[in-house]
Amino acid sequence: MAQDNKKLTQEEIDKHNFDPENLIVNLGGKQVPFSAINKPHHAVIQPQQNKPQVDAASFPDVEPAAKEREAQLEAQAEKKKND
Repeated sequence: MAQDNKKLTQEEIDKHNFDPENLIVNLGGKQVPFSAINKPHHAVIQPQQNKPQVDAASFPDVEPAAKEREAQLEAQAEKKKND
């Protein structure tokens, strides 16, 4: 009874919470079971299967406003080059 009234030390709390099957860890201020964060990752990603297949023809051309701006910049560069 006397032990119930006293404040437990961190070591005593750790001994009480220690469960070799499922440890409780403090993660970001939350107590979570270690088994929840320590999952075995058996999935192997095959680069040939998971590589995105991109069709360059499906992408739209450069926007007309951007084309006009590029043409203006090229004209200005040529003008400066000739002066």
